[in-house]
Amino acid sequence: MANISNLGKDSGLEFLLFRPTPEVNREFYAEIPVEIKVRGGYNDVALFFDKVGKLPRIVNISGVGMDDPKEAQGRWEVITACTATTFKFIEKDAAEAAKEKNQDAKKGTPPEKK
Repeated sequence: MANISNLGKDSGLEFLLFRPTPEVNREFYAEIPVEIKVRGGYNDVALFFDKVGKLPRIVNISGVGMDDPKEAQGRWEVITACTATTFKFIEKDAAEAAKEKNQDAKKGTPPEKK
């Protein structure tokens, strides 16, 4: 996710928040979300999203919200908040353990200690 931070700075954005949140395990992959809040021009945000879309790794941008437009140094800036989510493959044994853990959580059974 460090690449994403660099892409934002290269696009002219100021990072106000870059907070990784807990991974979400799925059947054979894990979602790795990061909450992001940046300040910059609308076009800078669009450029940033375009650069993220061209990364070799899949990164989904969701929950985009723009707020607090202000004129600064002769240009308009907005605060943009979003979540960037990337993914990683879970090996079969780990995927099975995650599946069991999710099933136990649904049943209210504490996870088995190994």
